Amino acid sequence: MLTCKVLTQSLAAMAAFSAVSLAACETSAAEALPTAEAWMPTAQAAPESPSSELRVKPRALLNPPKPGDVWWMREGKGYTFCEALYEKLQQYTPRQLGNCAVSVALQLPGMKELDGWRELDPRDHKDLYKRLIQYDKVDARSYFTGEHFELKRLDEDELERKYQEFLSNGGRMRLNTLQVFRHPLADPVTTYNQPQTVIELRIPSNKGVCPDAPSLTDLVKTFYVTEDLSGPSPDIKQFEASTASGSRLVEYKGALRLMNGHSALVFYRQTKDGMMRSYCSIQPMKWD
Repeated sequence: MLTCKVLTQSLAAMAAFSAVSLAACETSAAEALPTAEAWMPTAQAAPESPSSELRVKPRALLNPPKPGDVWWMREGKGYTFCEALYEKLQQYTPRQLGNCAVSVALQLPGMKELDGWRELDPRDHKDLYKRLIQYDKVDARSYFTGEHFELKRLDEDELERKYQEFLSNGGRMRLNTLQVFRHPLADPVTTYNQPQTVIELRIPSNKGVCPDAPSLTDLVKTFYVTEDLSGPSPDIKQFEASTASGSRLVEYKGALRLMNGHSALVFYRQTKDGMMRSYCSIQPMKWD
């Protein structure tokens, strides 16, 4: 068990990483397409086949980073997939990958983008786009309860500006329907018996934000919405909403995963209790 001292050091390291990551992204903004924050305001999955991972679940360890580490595998030791990804990342510095760390994960055997999406014309869904961006800005709870909504919300002019930028930057909107999870985290009473309706918002990346990545990948935000596409689903809890926001749905050996992050990577899956839980977390420690 971690001592308070080690936990404090770990939290401090995470805070330092966040600050450095933001600074690094800002330095390339002039030559690049807008980052995820610019094109969308800043503010899970079917059980896998036993053959795709170890049959006996290893312990999830909050591993302290070693001196000189560039990448830190905070969680996932003992999982074949996570350790393979960790080894693959050693071929790159975080600065080389920029916002395209996901491109390394997508190179691993058995990993691919989720199939079954239907393209939507964002010009036909302007109101939906604006509602999703507002929802992302104020968070799921404030959006539906109204608490602190006025303090955090974007005005109509800002929403319109973001929408026009999304279109001009080649933004895409995609629709899928599938069951990502059965229970919200820490809420085993609530059960989603029906598939979730999922919307992806995507913009293309380029060498400005992904200097030496093995491939360019879209920057993606994911939302759970109502079946009639009128807006965000009120049934989705805050954890699922915030985790999906910076994530994309992918498949690993036919099993659904939620891959969160651009420079850091966290993978979620539906566990036997029906909830989404992380099982692999890798993040950069420095950008040199």
